[in-house]
Amino acid sequence: MLKMMRACLGENVTPEYAPLMREEMGFIARDVRWAKQPASEQLQQQHVLIVGAGFGHALGVALGRLGIPYTIVEKNDDSAALVRQPVSLGVDTPNHSYSFSFGARNNWTRYFAQRDELLDYLKRSRSNMVCSHIRFNTRLTSSRWNRPAPLDLDIGKPTRAWKNSSRGPGQRDRPAQRSIAGSFHGERILPA
Repeated sequence: MLKMMRACLGENVTPEYAPLMREEMGFIARDVRWAKQPASEQLQQQHVLIVGAGFGHALGVALGRLGIPYTIVEKNDDSAALVRQPVSLGVDTPNHSYSFSFGARNNWTRYFAQRDELLDYLKRSRSNMVCSHIRFNTRLTSSRWNRPAPLDLDIGKPTRAWKNSSRGPGQRDRPAQRSIAGSFHGERILPA
């Protein structure tokens, strides 16, 4: 497995990645399954708030398969980090790292996808089931841990208490703006 990965990626791959790749390729089952299915009432009490819709919908798919209710909130009207990138900018990671095992195979046009192709893949990979759980233009404005009560997360109206949350804002959620000394007059692309 490692020999194949090293040849495909053209670089040394450490042994820790082999189990992950075996799972990604479907040689090892990855789906979590209940040893004993909890009662529906018990699952309904475990509603999960997922902050960030970019790749957060993958967690939504897993929770949905387990019957755990969830809501995904995204502060933008779509997966904004990719939208903010210049159109011609590609990702610096091979496409297979962005591919979801739960979706249909994607026929990438290049090894390092450009913004629009990756954004299109993200949109298509969201099943209708997941889309109905996403609340776009919804911002997490505060969070407070009230022990032993659940976590209070304010996402606008109505405010509610959540027992579980997962936060996954993208790396480009709030890019750092740096002043660059000198007379640079070209387009600036600032990584997060």
